[in-house]
Amino acid sequence: MSDHPMVFPAVSVRALLSGIMTQKRQIISPKETNPIRVGDEVWVREKWRVGAFRGNQSPRFAIDYRATPELVQTPWLYPGATSSSMSLLAQSVDDVNQALGPSEFKRKWEYGKGPCRDRAAFCMPQWASRLTLIVTDVRIMPLLKTNIGDICAEGLAENIWQFCPVTDGLRQMQEHWNASHSKPGTTWDDNPTVTAYTFEVHRCNIRAMKEAA
Repeated sequence: MSDHPMVFPAVSVRALLSGIMTQKRQIISPKETNPIRVGDEVWVREKWRVGAFRGNQSPRFAIDYRATPELVQTPWLYPGATSSSMSLLAQSVDDVNQALGPSEFKRKWEYGKGPCRDRAAFCMPQWASRLTLIVTDVRIMPLLKTNIGDICAEGLAENIWQFCPVTDGLRQMQEHWNASHSKPGTTWDDNPTVTAYTFEVHRCNIRAMKEAA
């Protein structure tokens, strides 16, 4: 069983959190050397930023997840004094100094409105991830073989009856796909070969899930 990171846009993160998303499709990469298999664990990467931080030699961070700005006061996370976490700490200090000035003894801001920079999903470290997926099925298929049940499982609806008419689900899936696949050969109409993953969603960090097992 292997671990894999996977980037999800904000709309999909919200669907994962709500429990309606249990599938995701990805274009097969010719450079793939470690394919995701049934039983593997996927940790979700999403847009984020440091919401608060403490410490010096052993830093701790609270994360603002950009998909859910209404969720503030997230718990402290302790990544350890690694080179990457110390670099993140230094960058966060620099962000605060630039925004609020270096001379203030105590610098405070409203929850969810911190001065630290926004960070892309692919930059999210494993310790900051809040969602873990257990892969239960892997299918290779042409994209246009996606059916209405698959579209619901992609997080676009709780059931097929939310599409009125039902065929409207195909239009929504086309728009959803093309929003992140615009290069020639990757669009909905191009019908690329994709890997369709089905998974169970666990609302916890992958490390915490392993430790609890």
